[in-house]
Amino acid sequence: MSRCRTSSALALVVAAVGLSGGLATPGAMAALSPRSHHSAPRPALTTVPSTTVPSTAVPSTAVPSTAVPAPTVPSAGVPAAAPTATAGVMPLTVPRPNPPSTAQPTPPVPVRTPTAFSRFTVALDQYGHLGYSGCLGLPAGVPGGVPAQLPGPTIQYAAQPRGPWHALTSATLTGAPCGHGGQEFSGRVTARLNLAYYRAYFPGTAPPGSDYLAAASPAVLAWKFADRITSFGVSAASVGKRRSLTVRGTLQYYRFGWHGYQGQTVLAILRPKGQGTWYWIRRLSTGPGGRFSVTLADPLGATWSAEYLGNSTHLATVAAMVYVPLTAR
Repeated sequence: MSRCRTSSALALVVAAVGLSGGLATPGAMAALSPRSHHSAPRPALTTVPSTTVPSTAVPSTAVPSTAVPAPTVPSAGVPAAAPTATAGVMPLTVPRPNPPSTAQPTPPVPVRTPTAFSRFTVALDQYGHLGYSGCLGLPAGVPGGVPAQLPGPTIQYAAQPRGPWHALTSATLTGAPCGHGGQEFSGRVTARLNLAYYRAYFPGTAPPGSDYLAAASPAVLAWKFADRITSFGVSAASVGKRRSLTVRGTLQYYRFGWHGYQGQTVLAILRPKGQGTWYWIRRLSTGPGGRFSVTLADPLGATWSAEYLGNSTHLATVAAMVYVPLTAR
């Protein structure tokens, strides 16, 4: 095959020389030198082997979805199922919702402040009036104080030093400071017994944020002998003008039984008909056994009685009332 191709090439050269009119000269031969041949080559049709060029397209890769799956909210009492991971997708941890709490909210703890009484005193006069006073405050060493708007204590009485206790009256704090962070209270009330024990009692309070605890004062005794006028009477059921009448009775006191009270002053008193004011007419002195009597001339139509004013150890007392009308006789 190579020889045939060479012969064909030479034949083409010869034919070209013949056409030019003679043998080729060296100059002509020079035109066919390899350099001249390459200066004007005829491009050869070459087949470039097919080469696979890597594609610039990014291969498809599974990208995790950015959409967060909605968590499944469990119904009451059913726990939620944990999410499962799929191939190529990062699992998303969804916290399980806490079940509703059934615990009740804890209320605020109030401040508990103890209270204490000091200087509680009582005094019973001969007319049966009980005066009381004292101080409601805090125990020594406890910081703070008792506010004036706090309800006052209750004054209680009992026949025995340990009760049972009965309410007598309610006291009011005066706002005047006393004791250790305390407030004064005082008052006056009619006693129920001639001999009784008394105390001040604070039941405590529970306003928001604070709590003043209950307290009671020591029991205090106050007493006087009970007295009475018995067998009181007027000598006449009615009286005429310029006539006289006699008033009599007996004064007694109680000590393990009733006894005549001698040497005391008793007033013979009257209230004229149609009036509201009492007048004393005569001072009488009690004799043996506590008896007294007086005869009065020219009396008025009036209501009569007798009164004992008492003293530092005895209560006052008043006799029964007797009405004696004035007749025309």
